[in-house]
Amino acid sequence: MLRYPGKTAINEKDLQIFDVDEEHIAGNIQKSIVRSEKFEDPNKSASKSGNWVLLMIVAACFLSAIVFFIGRKIELSQINAESSAIEMKLDDARQENSRLKAKLEGLATPAIIEEYAREAGLVKAHNSQITYITVDVENAVEVAPEPPQDFFSKVGRLFDSVLEFLGFA
Repeated sequence: MLRYPGKTAINEKDLQIFDVDEEHIAGNIQKSIVRSEKFEDPNKSASKSGNWVLLMIVAACFLSAIVFFIGRKIELSQINAESSAIEMKLDDARQENSRLKAKLEGLATPAIIEEYAREAGLVKAHNSQITYITVDVENAVEVAPEPPQDFFSKVGRLFDSVLEFLGFA
């Protein structure tokens, strides 16, 4: 029996490629539904699937990160406030130091020192009161011999200079 009435047997062979077996298609659809049930939908969100535990863990991590960040910002602002207060104290101390140095320079002039000495009963020395010491320079001067230049003497001089620098010699 021809599926397509009005067609000849020759045309039926050509049209068989367009025939659809509905039972075969229904079986294939059923197999693909079974296969698709095995896999989860990647577009499905955690809140829609009812996985609230995962959602709460993610939210808790996010909130703890925000709290940590804000806490660090607060600590940083406290440190900045403390450092600016210390810098202000340092500037005040430097200004006070320069003011006191200027005052000291005004108090310690040579004329003021002579005045204090006169008030204390001290008398300025005259040239006749100064005793000069003469030194005889006609004595021969001996020059030390040049030190040896070998390795051990150089090491010894280096060791002596280190001890002298440290204050042991």
